[in-house]
Amino acid sequence: MADAYVEALREAVPGEHLSAIYAKGSAYKPWDSVIDYVPVVSDVDLHVRFAEDADAERHVGGLRAARALARRALEHYQTRFPDASHVPRPQLTVLNEIERQPGYLPSPEGQLHTLYGSPAEGASREAYASAGTTDAERLAADARFVREELPGKLIDRPGMHAWRDVRMLVWRVGPSGPRVLTQRGMHPHDAWCLNRTAVVRALEARGAAELAEAYAAYYLACWDGYRAGFGDAASAERALDAVERLFLEAGTPSGRQPDM
Repeated sequence: MADAYVEALREAVPGEHLSAIYAKGSAYKPWDSVIDYVPVVSDVDLHVRFAEDADAERHVGGLRAARALARRALEHYQTRFPDASHVPRPQLTVLNEIERQPGYLPSPEGQLHTLYGSPAEGASREAYASAGTTDAERLAADARFVREELPGKLIDRPGMHAWRDVRMLVWRVGPSGPRVLTQRGMHPHDAWCLNRTAVVRALEARGAAELAEAYAAYYLACWDGYRAGFGDAASAERALDAVERLFLEAGTPSGRQPDM
């Protein structure tokens, strides 16, 4: 799917306007157990840098252009894999936009994979030294969302309709593991390089067995949902129960200094 998007982007954007395309995330980390990648739920995380900020809007902005790019990428994917077991879920981020956000920190060195253009430059271990403060803030914000806002979204999504929110929670659940680890003494650079299996093991090693179990349970429930075509209510309920336990167990920062 990543390669399919590279092809589609190169067709839609003149070479002088497209600087680089990178991939990262669970699709590129080692898969040591089933929780490291869940079809449809896990995304194929793509970062695109345009030569100029206006190039993104010029070539792929607007509903028609966005639909055309997605359609062309899917065509490339299906040509390569006509009998694929699933269609991976891509997530495309324009680097020109997110790099302007206050406090933006690139992925750690070695976590970005160059698919096209200029080589990726990740952030050093030193650059991540103070990331634990942001991790604590984001963890608290996500816990607050689960506690205060999620119930209002789920109240009118009975049964299989709850899967809409279960899948939308993945970008809150995934980072919660590394964020808790930074609050329990692990250096942020190390925490953000782990796959999910390693996150679970690190949480257990740091006395957070219940949180580790909830973290893994979310992905195991999502696997059950995938096997059932995301048409069952039981696995969606288990995933939501895991999310609630996960953020309840996350607790408050421990105040420990990160490993050096």
